[in-house]
Amino acid sequence: MNIKKHLFLSLLATTMLSSIYALAATSGSCGATETDCHWEFDSNTGALTITGNGAMTNYNYAGMTAPWRDENNIPNYTTAVTSVSINGVTSIGGQAFFRMSGLSGSLVIPDSVTSVGANAFSNTGYESLTLSSSLSTVGSRAFSGMTNVKNVVIPEGVTSLGDYSLSFMPSLESVTFPSSLTSIGVSAFTLEGRSNNVRNLTIPATLTNIASDAFNSFKNVENLVISEGVTSITAGEFRGMSGVKNLVIPESVTSIANNAFDGMTGLESVTIKSQLLSSIDMADLIDGGAYKNALARLADIQRTIEEDPDEYEWNKEWYDEIIAEYQAKVAEAKANLEGKVMQIHCTDGAEACQSAMAAIDIPEVYKTAMGNDYFPFTFGQSGGGDSDNRTQLSDGSYRIVDENGKVRYEGKRIYTLKEANEVAGDKNRVSIKYR
Repeated sequence: MNIKKHLFLSLLATTMLSSIYALAATSGSCGATETDCHWEFDSNTGALTITGNGAMTNYNYAGMTAPWRDENNIPNYTTAVTSVSINGVTSIGGQAFFRMSGLSGSLVIPDSVTSVGANAFSNTGYESLTLSSSLSTVGSRAFSGMTNVKNVVIPEGVTSLGDYSLSFMPSLESVTFPSSLTSIGVSAFTLEGRSNNVRNLTIPATLTNIASDAFNSFKNVENLVISEGVTSITAGEFRGMSGVKNLVIPESVTSIANNAFDGMTGLESVTIKSQLLSSIDMADLIDGGAYKNALARLADIQRTIEEDPDEYEWNKEWYDEIIAEYQAKVAEAKANLEGKVMQIHCTDGAEACQSAMAAIDIPEVYKTAMGNDYFPFTFGQSGGGDSDNRTQLSDGSYRIVDENGKVRYEGKRIYTLKEANEVAGDKNRVSIKYR
């Protein structure tokens, strides 16, 4: 009896297991119809093939999962699938290959694809990325977390990059934007405080909508080119690009928002139309706002403590560490102001440069820190006036001589020869004339 019972249970278990494995799928539809999109997995090679002539299902919704990301179909799918071939489909669905770390090598998005959904290839292991020439839209976080990718070329035809679309790519060394690109979403390339390895970046003229912090991981960029045709620079566009030393604002730019250059602490020279200077927060040009921002953050923390002393007592150790951290940042930023000179080159002549100089207002926090005579700018111009009589010295100051070679003025302000003659010998007057 026991033997018969044992045999019966064994047979039942075998039958049940066979039924379960029979339910496991290694192929099927992944679109509205089989014709639109079909998938097939080869367990021997780890290859997943997607074929069709329509759109893949968008799996970026609660409760929806791509069939190849189902453990019942492909056990350990995150590493079991090692390659994906996409043929003929027009749209890659959101979260289609999300966190499939076994995918490596080269990812090629075929030319049939016009859009890539949110999180489609997020956190995959690919080393290189080739995008479709027909691509027009890249969803949020579509390629986020592809930590091994070094070079990205956005093909002509792409008009927008979604929020965080190419974020968390620490190995990135170059990125090329097409002339068709019009918008980049919030933190599109963010690394949350870290930097990628890109050294050169060109902003195309068509790129008119750049969200805040889009380039905050480009701390190593030294050569930033803003193409002629760009008309405005908004707040936070280039925040955190601390490696840029020389910045040329094209003639086509008509407006620059406050904090546009926030965090650009390495700036040494700016070429710009003089009329735009009055709209810029001078703290951004002086030190990328580093001193102002550190002071503001420290004040915020101290205000929180004053308003909620009980909160401070509960977390005293943490607050004291934060206060010490920002006190050190304030001290460091102030020390960096010593001897710092920014060269501003006006593109519209000597007279315009003179007027711009008169309009510049140094933020009070910088005057308080460095003294009322603090003026860390030298000025130049592209021509006109008596520029031949003006020589820029190695320390950033200027020397003005008359027709007989006599030095009439030497200092960090820009004057015409006539004005230099008027103030010659009265250096105190020179230092306060435009304050």
